[in-house]
Amino acid sequence: MEEGAKVKAGDLIAVIKVVPNEQSVYQARGRVNNAKVALGNAELDYNRNKELFDKGVVSAQDFQNIELAYNQAKLELENAQNDYQIILRGSAGGSSSANTNIRATVDGTILEIPVEEGDQVIRE
Repeated sequence: MEEGAKVKAGDLIAVIKVVPNEQSVYQARGRVNNAKVALGNAELDYNRNKELFDKGVVSAQDFQNIELAYNQAKLELENAQNDYQIILRGSAGGSSSANTNIRATVDGTILEIPVEEGDQVIRE
């Protein structure tokens, strides 16, 4: 696109390449690994106590707390994986086009292009 170009709503006007911060990727990967370990431990605890609960050895309240911890560990892993994907690709949904393809929202004219190819931009 050039300044003065006519566009229609939905026209592709720019493409942004997501370049992840290496430290953020490393930290997010570590969070995923920690969440996997925590989930494995919570699952073992859940399975062991489920059998005891079914036999009447563990109280309903104690088992509910263990089940809650297990469900929270599953959610934490899912959240960590989503965060990792967002940092890596700019999107958690597998398709980063929503974040990297910039489209005109209305018909009009490009008045100014404040960046050049290779410039860094920050998404707000």
